[in-house]
Amino acid sequence: MLRLGEIEYLNTLPFSAVFLDLELKEDAHSISGTRCGMSVIKDTPAGLNAKLLAGELDASGVSAACLLQNPQALIQLPGLGISSPGPVMSVTVLSPVPWAALAEQPAIQVTPASASARAMLKGLLLEQFGQYPVFEELRDAHREGARGRERPSKKSHVRLETIPPLQPKLIIGDAALAELDNPNWPYKLDLASQWHAHTGLPAVFGVWAARRAWAEQHPEAFIALSEALQAAANCYKTEAHRQAQVLELAYNRSDLPRARLETYLTCAIDYAWQDAHAQALARLGEMLKLERTTLPA
Repeated sequence: MLRLGEIEYLNTLPFSAVFLDLELKEDAHSISGTRCGMSVIKDTPAGLNAKLLAGELDASGVSAACLLQNPQALIQLPGLGISSPGPVMSVTVLSPVPWAALAEQPAIQVTPASASARAMLKGLLLEQFGQYPVFEELRDAHREGARGRERPSKKSHVRLETIPPLQPKLIIGDAALAELDNPNWPYKLDLASQWHAHTGLPAVFGVWAARRAWAEQHPEAFIALSEALQAAANCYKTEAHRQAQVLELAYNRSDLPRARLETYLTCAIDYAWQDAHAQALARLGEMLKLERTTLPA
């Protein structure tokens, strides 16, 4: 049985609703299940990164940074990505200051759920401003967009009295979508927009990858999975009734406005893989080498 990992955010619903043929029922919203001869496990990008590398999964949606950091262990499924030309809406720095002043902040609280967004943020700040703040792990991943004021942990390398009342936070996924109308934050900095403005390329946050050992042992299954996922993405892109089905499923699973979900799922997220996406992935790889980041994947 194929062990497949799926990113637990709304932006992978086109694969859930089409490839796995989920119905618009409450029982289709479970964290994991067995369908179509496969075991499906949902988790954050960082959680799936760890599970795939540990051999607990055969293939999964993962952070683009994870693929770049583990070329011997992982192989990309061709023709697929999770990217945005910007704005992406779901990868955001909530900040008391504009982008130009972000690098001078003493610290940024960073979600542990994503490897790509953290690497991208650090790389952009380093290339543009030659420095970046201390990156502190956001303590409560389920309250990434907490609307109150939050002090850094005692493990911070920054003196507490230097932290502004609102400390910048990098958040991703559905939590970031929910914060777009939060009036407590003067600036909601869209990371894909910043990436595109700096590089001229789409922002590639995720890919589908398989364990190289599994792909070599099961080449026919690797090809079949790649083709099925591509078919799911193409079906979603070209068939209006599939888009409507995914939108309804997203609306039922969240309390977000329907118009925001429609914009997000039809305009902000791209599942294609073309030369520009490959260039963007290579560009992120250059940043990773430059950064020599010490943050865990």
